[in-house]
Amino acid sequence: MDLARNSVIAFGGRAASYALMALGSLLLARLLGPHARGEYALLNSSASIVAMLLTFGLGTSNAVFASQGKIPAQTLFLHSLLLGTLAGGLLVAVVWQWAPAFAAMFLGDSPAAHVRLIACAVPFYILFNCMLGLAQGLQRFTLYSQANILRALLFLVTFLALFWLGWREVTAGLWAFVISFAAAAVMLIVLLFPARSETLSLDAGAFEQQLGFGWKIYLAELFTFLLYRLDLVLVGYFWEATQAGFYSIIGLFAESLWFLAGSVGVVLLPSSGARQPEELRELAPRALRLVFLLTSLTVSLLWQVDHFVITAVFGERFLPAVLPLHLSYLGIVAMSITKVIASYALGRGLAQWNTTVSFLGLSANLVLNLWLIPRWGAAGAALAMSLSYSLMAILMVGWFNRFAGVALSKMFILQPDDWRYGRDKLEWILNKFTAK
Repeated sequence: MDLARNSVIAFGGRAASYALMALGSLLLARLLGPHARGEYALLNSSASIVAMLLTFGLGTSNAVFASQGKIPAQTLFLHSLLLGTLAGGLLVAVVWQWAPAFAAMFLGDSPAAHVRLIACAVPFYILFNCMLGLAQGLQRFTLYSQANILRALLFLVTFLALFWLGWREVTAGLWAFVISFAAAAVMLIVLLFPARSETLSLDAGAFEQQLGFGWKIYLAELFTFLLYRLDLVLVGYFWEATQAGFYSIIGLFAESLWFLAGSVGVVLLPSSGARQPEELRELAPRALRLVFLLTSLTVSLLWQVDHFVITAVFGERFLPAVLPLHLSYLGIVAMSITKVIASYALGRGLAQWNTTVSFLGLSANLVLNLWLIPRWGAAGAALAMSLSYSLMAILMVGWFNRFAGVALSKMFILQPDDWRYGRDKLEWILNKFTAK
């Protein structure tokens, strides 16, 4: 499969999973209100940050080593299974014992029972992340998409079922979060389980290679993930759950607008390891041009209608989210640029630059958040997001220009060949649907 075909599969799976996930989040906000939406977002973000801390970069490391065939897939599978089980299980035991203290220190008025419940998702989150990376590296993009869709669908169905049964509080969303990750992780484990002819065995040398490469990725992923989540936690810390509920709406818009950049990046990573540098030098700028154009156009259109969208979809109680959303648009476009170039750099084995840029972006984001959030709440967090994400994009573009020798015009201005390329791929897609 080529980049365009794999991107269509990855983009379709991400679009479907996000549509279901957004619907679940929308219903949670609409049915439970800003405060419950904010508490759910705070607990969700905290559990996700902890889970990312415990993956040690094995998810992306799996994608790289599996795509290059340097470590057998069954070895990567076993290492991932053990990491998720042991690290995740240890975390659950610690949180179960110290939940009241964690709740009082970091999560405001969240009960200890809610903290214990969300902690149960961490082992499954780690397993899901690692197994998803393995599926990506093996270029099993249909399975990759199916796992994401299953997780989102189960969240929606579980939440609605619990709400219908009378669970009219945030615990319905928390249980849905845990169950959806557990089922999706089990699905990946079953479908990626090595054949009987393949021996499952630990390989200390291979695991050292994974950690050695994964450590570089780990820092970049962790810094980037904190960029996405830390601001929400700080909004909840300095203000309260309702303000965090307003700010969480920005995440829904941002993730939808990053569909294309994320989908191209998912495919560009393993493709980078399998293609010649000269071919990638033409492929990556084209992907960047298209992502930048489509994301910018979408943001421009959304600016005109977002007030109506928030009122119609979430209700008037969420109208305070409009100003923060406007302040975040620059950052959303900037991060789409960063995502594409970062995937190219990672696929070329240059993860150090991603780590450096992520660290600088996180540092700027943290300083700006600590300055702006106490003053302006969600609006301050959105402004900090745009400024720090723009800094990262500038650094990435400068690196891409110098390392790959790609002119700025080739990154952001459509070339005559792009139209022919797009037309050919559109014809390919239409022919596939017609054949079916």
